[in-house]
Amino acid sequence: MRLFHDGGFLAKSDAVWKTKRFAATLLMAASGHDLDLEVEGKRSRHGMVAIRPFVTTQLTARDTPFVALDLSPDHRDYRAFTHIPGNGVMDVPRARFASLAQPLQEFHAGGMRGDPSVRLYRRITNLALTMLPPAAPLTPCVEFAKTTLARDASLSVTALSTLCDVSPPRLSKLFAQELGLSLRQYVQWLKIKNALGMMGSGLTLTEIAVGAGFADSAHFSKVWTQTYGASPAYFFSNAEVAVFPSRRSPRFRPPMAPPGSIA
Repeated sequence: MRLFHDGGFLAKSDAVWKTKRFAATLLMAASGHDLDLEVEGKRSRHGMVAIRPFVTTQLTARDTPFVALDLSPDHRDYRAFTHIPGNGVMDVPRARFASLAQPLQEFHAGGMRGDPSVRLYRRITNLALTMLPPAAPLTPCVEFAKTTLARDASLSVTALSTLCDVSPPRLSKLFAQELGLSLRQYVQWLKIKNALGMMGSGLTLTEIAVGAGFADSAHFSKVWTQTYGASPAYFFSNAEVAVFPSRRSPRFRPPMAPPGSIA
């Protein structure tokens, strides 16, 4: 698996996943077989599918090679995927990604690392974007709130709304409408991003949890699993997981968020 500051890229051949994740997700079969996906009790089969964030899905892939691509809330194109209509699942016809068949197979076989895998990630994302309407620009208030939280994720919603010169309920509503996730969910993502930057540091999971701003390792594990579909222990001890250099992680002061913060 490849983890970036704004997403992830995973290749597997056998999985039964039931997830409801922060990320927008693209699932692609790396062979001629389709993937079995269940959403709201209804099953369907897809060669490639885009999934809106926070949609509960169950993927069943029995001996079926596939690639999963995540776009995290920091990704510049994340918001386009938050507007996938209906049940939040958009099928991508095989003809649209036929040119990616060979590189997908190469990535799945482990023959693609470093910059080539980053370029493939971008090609797949750009292909899906051609089927989605572009997201409208953020209003200045929400853009300011997002940028400010990225610098200091320990700010309370009251303090943040004062800086934005709007009421806390108004800021919360605008933020959720425009970004596709709540202020609380965004702060949780920033904490996960901070923890991601500590991979390979030699710290224990408990030390990483506290250093990233979580109350304890149990809460950290729950949010991490929701984000990536597997426990932090799996990622932090797996030699197959590669983390690409990330942008500067958000600041937390102190490790335990102060009373009234967006936790």
